Amino acid sequence: MATYVGRLLIDEYRKTWALRYLREAKADLAAAETSPIASTRVHLSLLAMRKMQTAIYYCLGDPSSLSFLVATALSEEAKDPDAPLDFLAQVEWLIQIRSVKANVSEKEDALTEAKQLMKMTLTIVNAII
Repeated sequence: MATYVGRLLIDEYRKTWALRYLREAKADLAAAETSPIASTRVHLSLLAMRKMQTAIYYCLGDPSSLSFLVATALSEEAKDPDAPLDFLAQVEWLIQIRSVKANVSEKEDALTEAKQLMKMTLTIVNAII
């Protein structure tokens, strides 16, 4: 049943792009895990997180529209946001925070957070696709 419902939620175009971004995110995360250079690990982790976010957006609809909704939700700090929008806003907030951290040791947490986000992204994408 979940497969049938998933087919109703996403067309082939968005499914293809979601899977592509997911593959690229996995590759970036794997490269981040093996990189001996801390700044490269951080950069690749952030890149993977952004691609995971985009994969989720493609599963849920138009990425540019969702990006606008999330930015609006973050700027207005909605008092009672719905759960999916709140989740997307928290992912965006996490990526923004990790992007601007000045201390490299704090940025190292980006790899751990990227791994956790990958698990959530896989769950979401597999449920929808």
